Amino acid sequence: MKGFRHQPSEKKEEKNWTKIGIVAICVLMAVFMVVSMFGMSWLNIFTQAKPGNTALVDFTFRDAQ
Repeated sequence: MKGFRHQPSEKKEEKNWTKIGIVAICVLMAVFMVVSMFGMSWLNIFTQAKPGNTALVDFTFRDAQ
């Protein structure tokens, strides 16, 4: 093709993997800190009720008046 000039493609910037790694580690540490604040008691939500366990039931009666 006469008159066709190839434009040089733009150079892609190199990724700074060290910076990406440090940011990822910091985000993971923040997540672990939040999860550790829950303690171990939040794991009890996965246990099933067994005979002899106590349960708290709360209900409200609504009257037409």
